[in-house]
Amino acid sequence: MFAVSTASFFKHISQSCLFLPLLCGTCPILRGGIVLRHLHAQLLGQILHGFNETHAGMLHKKADGVAIFATAKTVIELFGGTH
Repeated sequence: MFAVSTASFFKHISQSCLFLPLLCGTCPILRGGIVLRHLHAQLLGQILHGFNETHAGMLHKKADGVAIFATAKTVIELFGGTH
C-alpha cells in the first residue's frame, strides 16, 4: 500500500508542476511563507488530496475478495457435506 500511495503522491506533485522545484531543492511545500499565503494552502491540499484515497480503494477490494472466497468455500462444503 505504501508504494501505491507514494506513486499517487508523486502523480499529484507532477500534475501541480511542483516536481521540478522539488528536484532543485527549493521545496515550496515545506516553506511556511509560501504555503500559508493566499491560494497556496489550496495547492498543498490538492497535492495531498489523493494520498489516503488510495488506501480506501485497496482495502475495499481486499474485503470484497475475502467475502467472495469465503462464500465459495461455504457453498462447496455445503454440497460436499449435504447438510
